[in-house]
Amino acid sequence: VEKQKMKFRNNLVDSVRGLAIIIMFAANLWPYAVPMANCPIWLRIVFSTAAPLFIFLSGVSIAFAQEAGKLTGALLKRIFQVLLMGVIIDALMWNIVPFYNFDVLYLISFSLLLIVGLSRIPAAFQILITAGLLVANLFLLSQYNFEMATIELSGNITDFSIATALHQFLIDGWFPVLPWSGVAFSGYLLAKYRYKLKPFSLGFSITGLALILLSCLLYTSDA
Repeated sequence: VEKQKMKFRNNLVDSVRGLAIIIMFAANLWPYAVPMANCPIWLRIVFSTAAPLFIFLSGVSIAFAQEAGKLTGALLKRIFQVLLMGVIIDALMWNIVPFYNFDVLYLISFSLLLIVGLSRIPAAFQILITAGLLVANLFLLSQYNFEMATIELSGNITDFSIATALHQFLIDGWFPVLPWSGVAFSGYLLAKYRYKLKPFSLGFSITGLALILLSCLLYTSDA
């Protein structure tokens, strides 16, 4: 059993996850360590990579777990543990109504539920769903005026709105389903079909690097 577990450990994935933890720690420490200084643009870009890395790696982890032979019940148990942690953090640490301000732990939980539910459908449909989740956001950006909404537990809970909560879930929250669940699904697909995609790894690397550089240029031009 231990050999089987070790077989599905991936040093690269573990290293990237460790890097994401360091970046997240530094990003949260910065406002307290340097309270009077503006964060440089290049550092804001670096700090912004932590959550996307965690989201992407959540999909990768599900693919590896399935390869290791974990049953659906065990995967669902882990997913609900992540969901419960999100609820506890919102309620006890931030004093806000859970699920209303769709945060990264909720996103990861929902994304992994989606992946597990759709893991048995043909790969072509999985790719179409992933592309749809990512592309839909481009349309929303041009059609919708995004607004965040938060309700504190100590405030007026009667202000809770199902319609607003759904907007938070889909497009308004800190990490809404569109497009972020597509990022988790992308990690799942790349990990699941990594051996078939290996001949194209150089092309993927060049394309990914080009997209990262383009995103940084667009971000700095708007800043």
